[in-house]
Amino acid sequence: MPGQRLEPRPEQPSDLLRRRVTQRAEPDEVPIALSSIMTSYRAEESSTAHLFQPCRLACGGDGLAMESLLDMPATAGHARSMTSKLDSNAQSRGDRARTRAYLRDFAPAMAAYVVAIGVVVAWGDPDGESPWRFAWALLPVLPIVGVVRAVVRGLRRSDEYAQLVQLRGLAVGFAVAMFACVVLGMLAVAGLSVPAGPWLAFSAGMVSWAVATAIASR
Repeated sequence: MPGQRLEPRPEQPSDLLRRRVTQRAEPDEVPIALSSIMTSYRAEESSTAHLFQPCRLACGGDGLAMESLLDMPATAGHARSMTSKLDSNAQSRGDRARTRAYLRDFAPAMAAYVVAIGVVVAWGDPDGESPWRFAWALLPVLPIVGVVRAVVRGLRRSDEYAQLVQLRGLAVGFAVAMFACVVLGMLAVAGLSVPAGPWLAFSAGMVSWAVATAIASR
């Protein structure tokens, strides 16, 4: 009204907090202001207060440290909902697609290898005198090229972790196979011929590869 003297507005807690940020208010004033603000906030938001855990504010030398609402304890239902699908041991859609693609390459080549072995045993006469027996003996090598191609393509499709696991297994298998070859070679130099020596070296390398890959993937 005209002629009426306006009284200055009492200082509010929010004004004190604003001065703390902009004008470096005294540190002992800040806890009082924060307590008043939080009390007013809880009173006004009482209808939804049960949904939130009150923020805990701690005063520091140069500022404030506020703990996040994310620190509130999770209930059993909340914990179950927060469980990630990545924690499951089940294969993802991409892993299943890569496995199917690998089997499409590997299975026909391995089936052809088994058939080639049967053909050589039935008609190749590996123990005979015919010079063609050497060509028959090399027939199963052709499907092995397809097996190698399937393994290489499978490695290229895999992610970095799967490639690392497979390469570790391959390294162990290669080292064991080379060691077996050296042992058999030294025995042959000494006059001891081991029957099916190359197959023993091959088997040692393959078994070592499989075992090392299984251990590395755990």
